[in-house]
Amino acid sequence: MLDSRVLAGIKAFNQGEYYTAHELWESVWREAVPPEKGYYQGLIQAAMALYHLDRGNAVGASRLAGRALEYLKEFRSSYLGLDISQLKQFLRSLAKDNLLDPASHAVSFRQTADEYQAYPCLILCVNGIENVEGDTNDS
Repeated sequence: MLDSRVLAGIKAFNQGEYYTAHELWESVWREAVPPEKGYYQGLIQAAMALYHLDRGNAVGASRLAGRALEYLKEFRSSYLGLDISQLKQFLRSLAKDNLLDPASHAVSFRQTADEYQAYPCLILCVNGIENVEGDTNDS
C-alpha cells in the first residue's frame, strides 16, 4: 500500500495543487531508497513543472519537464500502481518546447494554457481499478 502522503499528493496533483503535491512527495522522497527515490524525484519535478506552467513560466516549466522525464524514463508507466502514461506524454510535449526560440516563450499564461489544453492527471490503480482521485476507500 502506498504511503498516505503519496495518496494525498496524488489527490492534490489531480486537483491542480501542484506545489502541495510537491511538498507531500518531497517528504516521502527524503525517506525513500532507490529505485523509489528516483521515481518520487521525477514526480516532484513534474509537479513543479506544472506549477511553473500554471504561473506562466513556460521556460522553467519546460526545463523541469525535461528533468522529470530523465528521472521517470527507467520506470514503466504503472510503477507502484500509479499510471503516469498521460503525465509522461504531457511532459514530453512540454520539454520539447525547451528547444524553441526563447522569444517564443514570451507568452501570457492564457496562451500557454490554451496551447496545452488540459493538464494530465495521475491514475492510481487499486486492485486493477483505476481511481483518478487517489482514494482507496470502498465507500
